Amino acid sequence: MVARGVAACCPAFCGLAVCGLALCGLTACRPEAPSAPPAATPLATVEVGAAPDATADLSRDTVGRAASSERMAGVLPGGFPADLPIPAGTSIVDFGTLAAASPTSSYLTLRSPQAATTLLGSLRRSLAAAGWTLAQEQGSWRLRKGNREVVLSVVDAHPGAEIRYAYTPR
Repeated sequence: MVARGVAACCPAFCGLAVCGLALCGLTACRPEAPSAPPAATPLATVEVGAAPDATADLSRDTVGRAASSERMAGVLPGGFPADLPIPAGTSIVDFGTLAAASPTSSYLTLRSPQAATTLLGSLRRSLAAAGWTLAQEQGSWRLRKGNREVVLSVVDAHPGAEIRYAYTPR
């Protein structure tokens, strides 16, 4: 009864009590403010010597030297005709089998730093000197020597050019 009497006599007190309880509930759920990080401890300075490989001599390292532009980079696939010219400074880009061809043919794609027109002129001279006859077709050259036939294409690949031989492995 006493509580009923306080509520009856002081309605403002009841409103304040409810607001106070709500405020306590809100502040109790609020996360704590982050504390300041601990002060950093100073690090000791330590003198170190030279790195173990600081005196290494790379002059005789075969991996560290650039390949000569006079040689070809890469390994020719097995069965590639030895009498087809490979221009100096070229590198192998791709090789494989042309399954749709009959008889099964292989291909070799090379990349050269030379322009396509310069490269094609050089290849034509080398092929003629090696005994190949050349017949130009749409975008490629058909090469013949004895009973063998090879298709050659040379295209711009800025910078330089790509060479592709399609051949029947020996």
